[in-house]
Amino acid sequence: MNRQQHLGKNRNSYRHVAVAVTFVFIASIGLIENLYILTALLLGMWSLGFFSGVGLRTILSRLVWLVPFLALTLLLFPFWYPGETFWVWTAPWGGNFQLSLEGLQKALRLGLRVAVAVSSLTVLMESMSRSQFFQALRRLRIPALFLQLAELILRYVEVFRDEARRMSRARKARGYEEKGGILNPHVRAVYAGFLGTLMLRAMDRAERVYLAMLARGYSATDSTDGPSQPPFDGPIDREHLAMDRAKPDKFKLDQFELEETTEPLSDSTWRLGQKGEGSRLATGRLQVKNLSYRYPGSNRPVDALCQIQLKIEPGQKVALLGPNGAGKSTLIHHLCGLIIPQSGEVRIDDLSLTRDTAREIRRHVGLVFQDPDDQLFCGTVAEDVAFGPQNLGLPEEEVEKRVESALAAVQGLDLARYAPHQLSYGQKKRVAIAGVLAMDPDILILDEPMAYLDPQGQDEVMQILQDCNCRGKTIIMAIHDIDLAESWADRVIILQDGALLADGGTEILENEKLLQSARLLSNFSQLRKRKQAIE
Repeated sequence: MNRQQHLGKNRNSYRHVAVAVTFVFIASIGLIENLYILTALLLGMWSLGFFSGVGLRTILSRLVWLVPFLALTLLLFPFWYPGETFWVWTAPWGGNFQLSLEGLQKALRLGLRVAVAVSSLTVLMESMSRSQFFQALRRLRIPALFLQLAELILRYVEVFRDEARRMSRARKARGYEEKGGILNPHVRAVYAGFLGTLMLRAMDRAERVYLAMLARGYSATDSTDGPSQPPFDGPIDREHLAMDRAKPDKFKLDQFELEETTEPLSDSTWRLGQKGEGSRLATGRLQVKNLSYRYPGSNRPVDALCQIQLKIEPGQKVALLGPNGAGKSTLIHHLCGLIIPQSGEVRIDDLSLTRDTAREIRRHVGLVFQDPDDQLFCGTVAEDVAFGPQNLGLPEEEVEKRVESALAAVQGLDLARYAPHQLSYGQKKRVAIAGVLAMDPDILILDEPMAYLDPQGQDEVMQILQDCNCRGKTIIMAIHDIDLAESWADRVIILQDGALLADGGTEILENEKLLQSARLLSNFSQLRKRKQAIE
């Protein structure tokens, strides 16, 4: 270990001491009564922030949020607290209000204590990253469940804040102006719709996050050998969802130290495709027989899936095509055990999908969701990639090897200590793939992996998938891009209205009538192909 790495680990080992000292300092403030001492502590904390690189403006921006509380305290305490009268105010409507000296001192004392506490926390939080702060709390033996809930809340506060900003920009882009403020009925109606839409998005996001947790082996049971978590087969019980977070003994990456290096992995390092002992599945041959499904409570006149018949051999590259609403997402949720068939069968090798085998299926069939924010819910990238292997019940040393190998496979070792909200969309997509690769599934399914990626980001993802396929993994991509399917896949499956429309090699993509009937070919695409043929 070089000197720089040694110093870095020393800093990590002392962070929990800094957090503990700060909390003890904040707790001891309540014992200080002298206003001069409290004022000196506040000025001293601001000075400490200055020398630590935390500007006074940053601290004051946090204190601004306390202005309503401090104002209410300064207004009420001096008039309500008994003591020697300092000043008497006669209200216009009658009655006298006496301002006591003891009440004024108590209000100032409380305000200074709160200001010192907030300034201390601001200096602490700005001096280290969020992940370092939570690692320090873990070393102080703060209950893991509280920390996991706090990290999850903070993670999705960032997500919903970004969504609120995009919605606000969309309003402005269509000429919206707030005239008359909140007193204007139109403004109130707009804000009511805004908050309602944001709440609905939050509920949808919660369902997708829960599905992503299940897809990577999460279970609410105490043991991975115990009864499996019931798979998703209808509307989620949101009251249960709020309490159904991972157990306290999960996420024990207190000592997670991934070295940022581009050197080849050592021989002792676990590699993708290197099977552990006790695996019930050998190759990952996938069969679907007469699969039909209709969502509970659905008023649709047709099934989401109707009599699907498929057989996918190990190592194939399959492009799953179809227009919106064709049933692609429903099918891939069946393939990875998130939905149990109502009729028909899904089989991986000799294992048929049932409620009892769903969790075992998900150990060997990995799903990468379309929106990476649905899948990245931990405090840091390393912790998120470790989520699946930990749910498999692997030893901590094995978990660290898998995280390192999975991140190396997506060129993401340098991202290990970052929080997910700090990443670009392309980086999030790669990390989401790494989180699934760390479970080493035989079959890798991706839902619209190229959505919202720039050309370079698409090339990076395709290179990752090509490497995975070279290691023997079956790759199934749900996409709309015919050109991508034709150039990459060796098998094409087309769905329409929940039914299997076509299944074969890439030559079926040359059938324009077939593509038009599946609503996969636009007039623009036809014109472009004709132009290319002429040239």
